[in-house]
Amino acid sequence: MTAARVVRVGDRIEPAAVTPSREDLVRYASASQDFAPLHYDESYAKSRGFDAVLVHGMLKAGYLGSLVSEWAAPDGVIRRFSVRYLRPDYPDQPLLCRAEVTSVVMDGDSAEVEIALTTENAAGEPTVRGTAVVVFAGARDDLS
Repeated sequence: MTAARVVRVGDRIEPAAVTPSREDLVRYASASQDFAPLHYDESYAKSRGFDAVLVHGMLKAGYLGSLVSEWAAPDGVIRRFSVRYLRPDYPDQPLLCRAEVTSVVMDGDSAEVEIALTTENAAGEPTVRGTAVVVFAGARDDLS
């Protein structure tokens, strides 16, 4: 963290609202080579008990990763990132990506910032939870 940035436990990153479309799923499937039928075949997804095709879990993780990396730029580096999928999300349904600082640990001139991550559906239910650890080199030791 630089002199212009002070991060404290409880700080919230500005949430990001996204609404993945079916076209987004096609693009993501192409980029990731994840062509599982749950993500494109409506009848297959319904035969498995889902309401529609599913948004890729890793696409949702990507939304959370973008939220953190944009917040951390230009000085922070994501050191660790993990997520757990709690429930399915469907295309054309709004999602809200949230992040909150849960720990700040100074180590010499570096700060290690742990962040709790959540993706929520339109009903406010968490569909993804995770954590990220961001390291800021050259951080000041004036955090509380």
